[in-house]
Amino acid sequence: MASAPRELRNPLADVDYGAVGDVWNGFAGAPPFGDLKPVKKFTDRKTEVTRIWKAIQALTPTPVPEAAPIVPQTTPSSRIYAPCVFH
Repeated sequence: MASAPRELRNPLADVDYGAVGDVWNGFAGAPPFGDLKPVKKFTDRKTEVTRIWKAIQALTPTPVPEAAPIVPQTTPSSRIYAPCVFH
């Protein structure tokens, strides 16, 4: 998995612009890519990689805040009482 836009350049180097445009257009308008517009073809590889990288970032899950730890509540019925011993 690519961790930066520059890492997408090599895998896309041998792919023609039309094929990458077809993939892009498959994303355009589909959730969560509702704001992407279809293209006929990208003008250059840098633009292509930059736009695809930005779109991929929409797929990155948002970290969920950690929940507070659950502390069991003590109720009178949940307390353990030791038996009284009388001498």
